[in-house]
Amino acid sequence: MLIDLTPPAWAARLQSDLTDWQRSPLPVDRLTPFEIPDDAYFEYAWEDAAGERRPDPGNPNPRLNPWWEFACHFTGPEYHPDPDVVAEGVRPRGRVLRMSVESRILDQTRHLLVYTPAGMAEAELPLVLFNDGKAYYGWGRTPQVLDRLLEQGEIAPAHLVFVPPSERTKEYAFNPAYRRFLVEDLLPAVEERVTCDGRRTVWGASLGGLMGAMLALERPDLFGAVVTQSAA
Repeated sequence: MLIDLTPPAWAARLQSDLTDWQRSPLPVDRLTPFEIPDDAYFEYAWEDAAGERRPDPGNPNPRLNPWWEFACHFTGPEYHPDPDVVAEGVRPRGRVLRMSVESRILDQTRHLLVYTPAGMAEAELPLVLFNDGKAYYGWGRTPQVLDRLLEQGEIAPAHLVFVPPSERTKEYAFNPAYRRFLVEDLLPAVEERVTCDGRRTVWGASLGGLMGAMLALERPDLFGAVVTQSAA
């Protein structure tokens, strides 16, 4: 698919999947039409002379990026969402446990959610710890995806633990105190409420993926698997 973008009068640079976003924005005087794969989902934004990223006023598509309200998108003619994506409005079928953990290490109260599939609240199950818990729980609808895959017989049940960050970069970027909080404060509190069978996975995207890998490398006695999505 050929993309031929027309920059607004105020645009100075293009930030996009094509230019690795902040690392190498493309000056508009060097912009030419370019190809994306026919099955691609492509995001971009314009950067003005002051460095502020702004949406394209000429793009009518809804802005779907949950973090960047300025990110516009195009899709190729063969693009289709993953078949396991769950539509907005579908509610989780299982139990959602809302917890607060008093952290002696961070000297603050932290909030989290624990999801267990329907009828399994007292079951001894594997535990999956999600960094960026709000994103995975809300925007990613991970409990609903688990419900669907369970119904299809494609996955085993687990307790899903969703932990949102407070200061994301500070906590996820090589912060031993935050990792101690997860291991010494959060996990014991969670496992007083749900029963883990000893199998634990840590899951994260971008910087959360890096932090998850570090956590598992430090504590292989606790975490036997890591899932990273585009880990930093």
